[in-house]
Amino acid sequence: MRAPRTTTSTDDDLRRLAVLIDADNAQPAVIEGLLAEVAKFGVASVKRIFGDFTSTRLSQWKQVLLKHSIQPVQQFAYTSGKNATDSSLIIDAMDLMLMLPHRSGAQEAILFSQLGVRHE
Repeated sequence: MRAPRTTTSTDDDLRRLAVLIDADNAQPAVIEGLLAEVAKFGVASVKRIFGDFTSTRLSQWKQVLLKHSIQPVQQFAYTSGKNATDSSLIIDAMDLMLMLPHRSGAQEAILFSQLGVRHE
């Protein structure tokens, strides 16, 4: 990733970033810090989070998504222990960067996951 911005820029000069979050492996408490860090590098023109939001385990995300205008992407957990959410996130990142940059406006992607975080 490039170095943070150090000068004031117009909106046209800002790098447009896609922030893609793995809800299965991230905690809502870190989102404000994450988005503040992203803002040092550009503007988050796309903010999406991936997971099975029918699960009670992810219900804590609702208020965070509304507050920060993060678009949830539903990925049903048809089987346990599989990486369907990861695969969906990666495919979306590839679409945004390779096939649809003119629609998303995103120039770079930031993928966020907190691997090693335990969910009880």
